[in-house]
Amino acid sequence: MSRSSRKGFTLIELLVVIAIIAILAAILFPVFSKAREKARQAACLSNIKQMSLGIIMYTQDYDETFPPVSAIESSEFPLGDAGLSDNAAPWNWPWQQLIYPYTQNAQIMWCPSGPDTYNAKWVCWYNYGANVNILGFAIPGGYESVDGPIYDQNIHTDASVQSPADKYMVMDCGGYEAIWYHGVIGAWGWRYIPGMGSIPGSVKKADLSWSGISWPSDWTNGRHSGGINIGFADGHAKFKTAGQIWSESQATIYNHEHKGDSGFVAKTPDPWQAGF
Repeated sequence: MSRSSRKGFTLIELLVVIAIIAILAAILFPVFSKAREKARQAACLSNIKQMSLGIIMYTQDYDETFPPVSAIESSEFPLGDAGLSDNAAPWNWPWQQLIYPYTQNAQIMWCPSGPDTYNAKWVCWYNYGANVNILGFAIPGGYESVDGPIYDQNIHTDASVQSPADKYMVMDCGGYEAIWYHGVIGAWGWRYIPGMGSIPGSVKKADLSWSGISWPSDWTNGRHSGGINIGFADGHAKFKTAGQIWSESQATIYNHEHKGDSGFVAKTPDPWQAGF
């Protein structure tokens, strides 16, 4: 009678199995990471879509007038106790506060791929910005720069916005104000458009002296695969790369620089400015 023997794996066989597992992990982990980011991008797009519709509903209730990006009010935030920026200055109501009665959801005001972790006290101030040239300001005197007025400070009506399907209204942003001057051809603290830092020649008038860029990686790499989600003035929302934003914004840059010239003819569509 022969004696049965039991044979185990050799060292070489074990090393081969480990190598195969390592190769599969190297292939699959980036795929899983991209899938997770795509899910976050889709959730962000849904957030922007809901906020865009909230702005449109506000506009319908207020004589076709857009809510301001920022408004001076004599009272505390109506939703301060709900944790919406309740430690911020009581006079400065960002646009998210004004549309909250229509959205009824603070969570949609924070991008799942944003550069910072969720903080209910600051939910109105970072992650998403509204185009100042569409919503305007309700602040006496508005804001200006050393180069003079850099954007329209008026509150706009629906009728004053030409080609609303082409106008950026709400987007991934460093802060609650989306300003083409600081975001497309410059960057200033949290006033930046994610991904624009990767565009050669785009930063022509950056003011990086004021605390630098709040989140340099977000500014350089983009919020979602090299780009951002944008909600438009007609209510639709879509993803655009930083390169697409830079290309489309050339009309804005031209119109701003030449609108005072004799025989000026505006370039359209201008994605940032209401009147072009």
